[in-house]
Amino acid sequence: SRRADGAWTITPPEATWRDLVSVYWWSEQRYSALPGDPSTGTTFLYMHACRTVSCAGNDLKDLRRGDLIVLSTRTGTLRYTVTSKLRLDKTPRGVGNSRVLYSYRQPNQLRLVTCGYSPDGTSAFNWAIVAALTG
Repeated sequence: SRRADGAWTITPPEATWRDLVSVYWWSEQRYSALPGDPSTGTTFLYMHACRTVSCAGNDLKDLRRGDLIVLSTRTGTLRYTVTSKLRLDKTPRGVGNSRVLYSYRQPNQLRLVTCGYSPDGTSAFNWAIVAALTG
């Protein structure tokens, strides 16, 4: 959704167990392209990470540069290589202002975003994975 100041706030659904284990495409097509080979721009996928149960984004924190991401779509399988991992505060100056994360119109790019947790259980930051299509 768009806030009054014009910035986007993207929160995946979280009402049911299915919501927590699902991955969500940012459907604002002006900003997020459908995944494809080739794609018309950057694809943004959002998911939840959880501390005590298995959620879709739990393992994003473990990805490293060079790791392979396999994305299955209705039309086939796409392979992306991780180019960077970002730890961004959940503030307008953090995740809301990352030019690396929000590079909207770069073809064949994938962004995966989930929440991250501090040792005390708080979630004041997000993990963002930047990846490029490899074939």
